[in-house]
Amino acid sequence: MTHEAGGAARPSARIGDAGGAARPSARIALLDAAVDLAAGGGIGHLSLRRIPTELGTSNRRLIYHFGSKDGLIAAISVSSRARSGTRWTSC
Repeated sequence: MTHEAGGAARPSARIGDAGGAARPSARIALLDAAVDLAAGGGIGHLSLRRIPTELGTSNRRLIYHFGSKDGLIAAISVSSRARSGTRWTSC
């Protein structure tokens, strides 16, 4: 189960599960799980072990897609800005 911002639980999508129409890619599923964890407790609560465990996959898959925790955090930042429509500006 994954918990949303309001405390409501929703089932976690397992990577590789059959069923449902279109499955998100592994990278998107991992990123969504990381965003959920960050939203629930902040970036400090991200765990490179917990995210793949919740999705029923391996830590190696997370490292393959993001390289490191810093890479994952960068992807969360870019994803959040893309979802909100915020544009990057130079200082």
